[in-house]
Amino acid sequence: MNVTSPCVGICQMSADNRFCTGCHRSLSEIAGWAGLTDSEKSRVNAALNTRWNPPLPACQAVSGPIYPR
Repeated sequence: MNVTSPCVGICQMSADNRFCTGCHRSLSEIAGWAGLTDSEKSRVNAALNTRWNPPLPACQAVSGPIYPR
């Protein structure tokens, strides 16, 4: 298996420096990617799906997204 990197070419850290705003990996996950096994890369990719899904604010969760008019 050859696990694809989640990099999307938007390399900028979040305001709190926890994660890249493009791929949502931490600096250590980005730096160590080449040395990870396919299993480890798969675990990182799986974590990204839960890491970057913050809950919606209550107003959006009830009424849906708010779009400018």
